[in-house]
Amino acid sequence: LHSSEQNFILLRESGIIGRQNLTNGTRPEIDLTGLPHAGIISRTHAHLYWDFAQQTYMIVDDSRNGSYLNDKLLPRGAPHSLSHGDKLQLGQDRLICLQVELTHISN
Repeated sequence: LHSSEQNFILLRESGIIGRQNLTNGTRPEIDLTGLPHAGIISRTHAHLYWDFAQQTYMIVDDSRNGSYLNDKLLPRGAPHSLSHGDKLQLGQDRLICLQVELTHISN
């Protein structure tokens, strides 16, 4: 959930947070293209995946400009668990702020 009240939903067990690659047209599963300051977001900014052992989503930062989880800089390449209500800030100046909302969708 972005402060503009725009929701970004990951409907799979894994995906990428980033922005559209205008060169080849590929889009990440969570595409932040169009948000103010989206230029600070890498095309492949971070990876999300479901960790079956921990029963939670994990995030791995893979960006040049950094990612912050609850105001703590995530070391690049190291997985960190996400919890409902976490604050995710992307980029050096933390200009893109998202709130993590974990919900269970039953089939």
